[in-house]
Amino acid sequence: MIDRLPLEVLLHCLSYVSKKDQIECLLVKRSTCNAIQASGVIYQFITITTSDDFADMHAFFAKHKELCKLVKKLHISEIALDVYTYMTLPALLPNIKEFSYINTNRPQRDYDDKEVCEAFKPWAGTLDSLQEFGSPVAAFSLLAHVACPQLKNLSLSLVGMDGEDLKFALYDYLKNCPKVKQLDLKFINATLEHMEQLHAHLPNLEVLSLTQVGLPLGKYQGTPKHAKKMKTLFLDEFICLDDLNQWLGYMSKKYPNLKNLIIGKAEDMNSDPIVYSDTNGLVKLIKQVPKLELYSNSCFKLTPAIVKALDSTGIQLKKIELAYFAQESFKLLIKSQQIHSLTSLTISDISYGGMAYNREKKFLKELGSIKHLKHLRINQSKEEVDGPVDNRVPLDDLLAAVPSLESLQMDFFTLVISRDTGEAFDTKLNKLVLEECYLDALALKGQDNRKERSKELLQQLLPNTDIEYRELGDTPPFEEYNHLLKLK
Repeated sequence: MIDRLPLEVLLHCLSYVSKKDQIECLLVKRSTCNAIQASGVIYQFITITTSDDFADMHAFFAKHKELCKLVKKLHISEIALDVYTYMTLPALLPNIKEFSYINTNRPQRDYDDKEVCEAFKPWAGTLDSLQEFGSPVAAFSLLAHVACPQLKNLSLSLVGMDGEDLKFALYDYLKNCPKVKQLDLKFINATLEHMEQLHAHLPNLEVLSLTQVGLPLGKYQGTPKHAKKMKTLFLDEFICLDDLNQWLGYMSKKYPNLKNLIIGKAEDMNSDPIVYSDTNGLVKLIKQVPKLELYSNSCFKLTPAIVKALDSTGIQLKKIELAYFAQESFKLLIKSQQIHSLTSLTISDISYGGMAYNREKKFLKELGSIKHLKHLRINQSKEEVDGPVDNRVPLDDLLAAVPSLESLQMDFFTLVISRDTGEAFDTKLNKLVLEECYLDALALKGQDNRKERSKELLQQLLPNTDIEYRELGDTPPFEEYNHLLKLK
């Protein structure tokens, strides 16, 4: 029977069983096993999340050495490897192109970087993506001594490293991976001098993500050279002890072709959130990035000055996220030129009920004035309302008001379905994400099994829509920006 299955179907089925069962299944018929080995598909990407899986993988490839060269991607997480076990991986799987190891609970601090470098040298010429969270043992050891000419994606969390000087060495090591296009750094300080050094070493950089970082100014006094290839700048959970306007001024001179600007939470030394009131630096930045398409800012209120800068610069945003004082920001947005180009709107830290309070009809009409709106997300904090019952969203009215919608995502709310027939909605909606959602179908009032039947009715009314139900907290942070950052 197994040899009658199309190869792609067999591979899909095997992806649902354990590594041990996969091997036993493949050994049932040698010709099938040979065909799969020849394709290499089943071995190209390996994910390890338990010590037993790691031991099984190690034993399998030690036995079947002819398969070792087929593996291209290896992701390991949720387990701690001692440094010597870690060092065996390149010899075992020499052709890895994408490697990820997440070990923030027991980071390695005691190791010989030259010894580690020697062990990982087989990957120096093959890696195009490297991610290490905890102690970046392989990344620091390799980049300190040899070139990684193919590396294009580098994602490092330095949470397990002690000493700023050790961390700062990374900025110099970046000269050994000049083709990097996407850089993600966590738990490291960065001065303006470091930024200049970083961009000098990475002339092809397109995406820069800095999370849980300190941003001291340093002593930089020069004129920044343009980083013309930079398209996406992402900052989150950052601490700026000096004047943030000077950082924003630096960015305005550095990134003339910026398309995506995402500024998350700013914090003080006690990790309490900060909201900045002086928007001069931000306005200056906006005026220097006419190609901007995505704007998200959690530590600045959207002010008339910012909206004026967007419009006067000729910026045509495709996506915007409103967070701090979103209700007031939305009223400014609706009066701006941006509504003619927007296709995606995210409203955060406030519920639908909060946005529509005492003005629901007007709010829906304003949403409808964004004629090309395809994606709408209202991403509130669960503390903003007492419970889903207090946050009622009228599906019928929303779909009628915004006929262009293709995806809708909300959390902690009650979705009210007023339609009393089984006739499907006339809508373009193809994706509906409901996180911690109650369904209130008025046509089913008083009926048994109302909860289950409400889901059936919703699918009947939206036959062409992929409906996803989530529990509260299931949605990963910055999910909607993953396609830009391409980082975990």
